[in-house]
This record gives sequence, structure tokens and C-alpha cells, in this order.
Amino acid sequence: MNKVISKTSKKKLFCGNTQNLLIVADCSKSEHLVHFFDCITGQYLYRHPLKIQNDLVGFNFLRKKIQVVLDKKRIRTNEVDFVLEDPASYSQEFIYFLQKEGFNVLYVNAFQASKYRDNTRASSDLLDLDGIVRSALMGQSYQTREMGEVYSRIKESHRERNRLVKEENRHKNIIHSQIDQLFPGYLSKTKSGIHPFSKACVELMSCSEFGPQLFLNGSSKRVLKLIAKAGFNEPQKVQEDLAQLSAKCLDITNLEPEVYVMRLNRLHAQLKLLKMRRECIELEEQSLAELLQHTPYALLTSITGSGIITVSAIAGELGDPAKWPDADKIASYAGIVPRQKQTGGSSKPTVTSTPPKAANKYLKNALMTIVRVAKSFQSRAYKETGIIHPLKAHFDCVALRGGSSYTSTSKKLLRIMIAMLRDETIYMPDIHTTPPELYLQWLEQCSGRMIEKWQASGIDPTPENYLGKWLKTKELLSQIIHK
Repeated sequence: MNKVISKTSKKKLFCGNTQNLLIVADCSKSEHLVHFFDCITGQYLYRHPLKIQNDLVGFNFLRKKIQVVLDKKRIRTNEVDFVLEDPASYSQEFIYFLQKEGFNVLYVNAFQASKYRDNTRASSDLLDLDGIVRSALMGQSYQTREMGEVYSRIKESHRERNRLVKEENRHKNIIHSQIDQLFPGYLSKTKSGIHPFSKACVELMSCSEFGPQLFLNGSSKRVLKLIAKAGFNEPQKVQEDLAQLSAKCLDITNLEPEVYVMRLNRLHAQLKLLKMRRECIELEEQSLAELLQHTPYALLTSITGSGIITVSAIAGELGDPAKWPDADKIASYAGIVPRQKQTGGSSKPTVTSTPPKAANKYLKNALMTIVRVAKSFQSRAYKETGIIHPLKAHFDCVALRGGSSYTSTSKKLLRIMIAMLRDETIYMPDIHTTPPELYLQWLEQCSGRMIEKWQASGIDPTPENYLGKWLKTKELLSQIIHK
């Protein structure tokens, strides 16, 4: 029996855990290593960890072993914590079946767990398990979400979309290099007047004779039809711009026809792959809209600068708003507040450094995206009411006094979101300082803008979603204000 903790550190390590038994696992694609740790004695129950295959046979074997231990220790399932490192894609089903059996599944940060190993330089499966145990005993473990939970599905879908968008951008760079060989300048808006990689731009590149020779004749009716069919709003202007660009190109179509055909076929194959990637992105975006409409986060799309995708990132990373911590803890988790360090006695000043890099980048990007847009644009109701929306007013105020505008406004945004989710309302000005008639105009304008965002994704207000619920609430508010 190998002890994980010493007598001197026992009190410190046990402060964060109240369970009788920990089952720790180091997961991998083919098999998992599982160890049973007794929190009372501070020892493993077995000398060597169990090797569990990552399939149904392995799970059934583990379940029998767990039941033997539970019967021997005379404890129930709810007195056991199952702890593993950050859940990976290959361990999702394993976690799902554990939760179905009634186990409380937790996870620890792999980087933090590595700091608690006996040897920080070497790495082995046993050392990894020791790090997981110590991290859990220190209370640095987090609850895993259930696979079927709506916020878990939003998180999975958003992260998949984020990955697809990155792949699409890398793919665009490949097509850029091919266009530089086939038709230089076509993907430069300043030279061709065409927005690169727009739907019409991609459709025109997909035609069978794409290249400078196709557009040299600026008055060809056949070319004009091709451009119009691709979806351009001003086909005549596009034809003239491409004719001028074609006349300046160093064209090898007639000089090396075989090279031209090879490059054209390669381009068409890449364009097919690009279209498939965009279809996958659209599928994930539609899935996000379908899921988000049934959560109170749907009302956050009324904030100036927010959209369905941005709000989905916040919903997926923070989960159920009823379980949110306070705004300061969320800001620290998102990495939008600077680090502070004070040492050498109380007389020494506090040193403020840059925000930490170890933060939730998805949440941070979403918050910063909203702030960047909100600081630059007014809300739709500004023309009729003249009211500057709260985020822009706060950003301008902090900027005037020379403060950190982005981080301060991001924390302001978090406080606004907490209030909106608590009261299930849209983004509104202060009701105590806004005249009733202007407040009503704000309600109508911002509600209309929010509904337009959702209708662009094919979602209409219904009694089942939060958009329909808000419209009923808006009617009641209007009646109260009128009275």
C-alpha cells in the first residue's frame, strides 16, 4: 500500500474533500488506468491500478470492481467521487455511463494536477494518478456536465464551430495561393472590386473556364450571364473591373495549357471542400440557435454588439445562470482582470501586471467581441430616444479618465448580464432616470432588433421559447408604464 500524503500534510490536503472514497482515472483512447483511494487512511486500496478497456466490456468490468469495493467498505454510490483529468473526446461516453450509474464525476485541470506530482520532471501513469488525487483532495476539482444537458450541447456545438472556422481560414489561405497562380489579383478587393470568398465570388471561381482569358472581352454577353448567375448585384460593373484586371495579368493560359488545366482542376477540388466546410459551419450555427432559444441567454442577444454565436459561447462556457458565481469570479475565470501582487510588507505598493494567460479563451473572446462593437456603435433606439446605451457610456467615461476601458467595460457587461438573466429582461437603460415615453420607445426598438437577429436564423417567437415569453412580458411592462 503506497501512501499519497504524509501525516504532516494530511490536514491541509483533506480540507477540500469530504468523501470517503475517490476513484481516480487517467483516461486514454484505448484503455484507462483506474485507482481506488481511501480518503480516511490516505492510501490506495490496491497496489497497482486497474487497466480498463475503453469499451462496454471494460466498463462492465469496472462496474463490478466498484461494487465489490462499495460492499466491502459499506458505502453508497453518492459517497464516492470519480475524478479524472480534463474530459477529452474519447472519454465522453465513459463519463456518460458513469453518470448514468449515479456517480459524481469530477475533473481536475491537467496542468494544475501536474504540480502536485512527486516528480515534476518525470512523467508516468502512476505519477499522473497521484497528481489527480492530490489536486482533488485540495478541492481543485470541478463538476462535469451531463451529456444531454442543453448547456453541454451548446458548449460542444460552439467549440466544434470554432474549430471549423479555424480550418476554413486555413483553407482560404491555400486557395489564395492557387488564385495567385491562376488569376492574380482576383481575391484583392482593391483590384477586382469583389469581396473575397463571398458566395458570389466562390461561385464565379467554380465556373469551368475561370481565368484571365474568360474576362478579357469586357462586352461578352455569355460572361455577363455567368457573372449574374454567380449572384453579383452589379454584373456589368464586375465584368468591366475583371476585364481591366485580366488585361494586366501575366497570363500563361495559351502558353502552358496543361499547367492551366492542372491548376484549374486543383482549384475546383479545393472549392468543393470549402463549400462542404461552410455547410458544416451553417449546421452548427443552426443547432446553436435551436438550443439557445430555449434558455434565458436568448435575451442577451438584445445587447448592442452581441449575436447568437457570441452569446452561445457565453452560455456554453458558463452553463446554468442559476449556478453562476459573482461577477468578480467570472471575470477572473475569463482572464479579463489584471493580476495583482503585493510582497515585502504592507508598506510596499501593490504591483499590477497583465491579465493571466491561463483563462477561458472562448469566454474572454466573446466578452471582448461584444465590448469592441458596443463601444463603437449606438443602439437602434438612439435615434428616437437619444439615450446612449450603458456599455458605450461606461466605456467613454472610463476612457476619459485614462482607465482600462476594455477590462472595466467587460466587468460592467458581466454585471449587466447577471441582472438580465436574473430578471429575464432585455438590455435596457436605467428605469429610474429614463422618462416613461422614452423607455417605451427603447423597449419597442431593442425588442424589434433582437427578434430580427433570430429571424435571420429562422427562429420566430413562440410561447415555448424565451423570445415569445419576453414579448408577453413587454406587453405587461407597457401597460404598467402607460398607467
